[in-house]
Amino acid sequence: MAAQLEDLDQAGALLRSVAAQLGHCARAAMKVAADPGIALTAPRSGRTFAAAEVALGAATLGPSGLLTLAAAAEANGLAITTAAQAYRGADAAVNATLRRSEFVAGHIVGAAATPALLGAALDAGVVGVALSAADLRVGSLPEPIRRLGGLTLRLLSRPAARTEALLPTVPGMVNGVVDTVPGGQLLAARLYGRTGQPGRVGRTGEPVTVADLSAGIEAIADLAGGFTGHPWLRESPAVAVDVQPGRPDRPAAGIGELVARMPPSSAGPRIRVQRIDGAAGRRSWVISIPGTATWSAVAGRTPFDLTGDVRLMAGQPTAGKTGLVEAMRAVGVAKGEPVLLVGYSQGGLIAAAAASDPRVRSEFTVTQVLTVGSPVASMPVPDDVGVLSIEHTDDLVPRLDAASNPDRSNWVTVSAGSERSGGSGSTPLASHELDRYQRTADIVGRSHDPSIGVWKEQAAGFLAGANRRATTWDVELSRVGPWSAQPGAHGPVAGR
Repeated sequence: MAAQLEDLDQAGALLRSVAAQLGHCARAAMKVAADPGIALTAPRSGRTFAAAEVALGAATLGPSGLLTLAAAAEANGLAITTAAQAYRGADAAVNATLRRSEFVAGHIVGAAATPALLGAALDAGVVGVALSAADLRVGSLPEPIRRLGGLTLRLLSRPAARTEALLPTVPGMVNGVVDTVPGGQLLAARLYGRTGQPGRVGRTGEPVTVADLSAGIEAIADLAGGFTGHPWLRESPAVAVDVQPGRPDRPAAGIGELVARMPPSSAGPRIRVQRIDGAAGRRSWVISIPGTATWSAVAGRTPFDLTGDVRLMAGQPTAGKTGLVEAMRAVGVAKGEPVLLVGYSQGGLIAAAAASDPRVRSEFTVTQVLTVGSPVASMPVPDDVGVLSIEHTDDLVPRLDAASNPDRSNWVTVSAGSERSGGSGSTPLASHELDRYQRTADIVGRSHDPSIGVWKEQAAGFLAGANRRATTWDVELSRVGPWSAQPGAHGPVAGR
């Protein structure tokens, strides 16, 4: 058996609303029955008056009366609502148990594999390579390491759905390694921000999560940066924006075109903003946010880098998200004007994080989000924001959050193999390429699936229509920080 808990919530609320209306009608009927004017207007025999009183009594207090029906509707509505809450509690308990078991299983594997991993690391000289290759470019790694990385990607990408089920054990594996390596306990508190014993869970009683692991990676990078002098994964709170001149445009015709208008990474770190002017002066906005532009671990001028990926997965602020907000301010997005955020890969993470941020929501009205190839399952997007997520089943990137997207009425996830978009899957990351997602989005846009139809109906104000015209701006972003002149500062960015 399966139950859609949102449906139960709505049914319970509807029944209780009906109960309130029946109660109101019953009170009105009883007020009529108590009105002495009925007796004055009745015939002298009084039979009509008595019949009216009996009928009103039966209509309110009888076995099928209004009060009886109201009580039954209230009881059923309360029972359904309570059942939904009980299901949620049971699901939460099962999920907590599952997370603990995944963590413990991973910890056992990590602890058992640590001696072999240490030996392999020493034999390959990986530690020395990692310290010397400050920006961690792929070309700087030895050939055996590159081959091993390629093989790992191929193994993980092909069964991406099964990989998603295994990823929750990774924090436990890392925890097992840290607990087993000599001196690893000294790093454990910094790695997870928590304390405990080997095989532990956190202070809150919850196992270490992917978000905790991402935060731990950042903490280790910060420690390593202190030794090497490189600002690995270090974020800047300041972002400079350069708004390019606006140009007349037309609104997108559908989902496929929304994705096709994503600014390419080769164009530099930029966000594309489109204002749609409709009838009666109504304005709406479509903002496109690209994916990761560089995989350097040294934070540079380009906000869309590995630093942003790690920090977004850890639920922390990033220069990319700050740049999105600054770009919206720069082009004049006003409170109350609907905003659709379209994001690819890291851009989808930024879009979902912005839609979930109360500070962003207090300044802007984000009503819709479209993500493609993004691991956004852990983002707490509110129920009043419509989300459409497109994921390739053979793409590893959307699986990195180690969870499935929420199954809610406001969140629709479309999963499809990249081969449906004409891809051949020649490389492990081919299924993550933007052009394949563009073709898949075009297929989604032509779908008649009711769930997709609801999202398209909600997003209709952002698409082409009668008497609508558009203006498009490209907004270039640049981190502002002391590392802007570092060798790892990638990407040409206008300095105005």
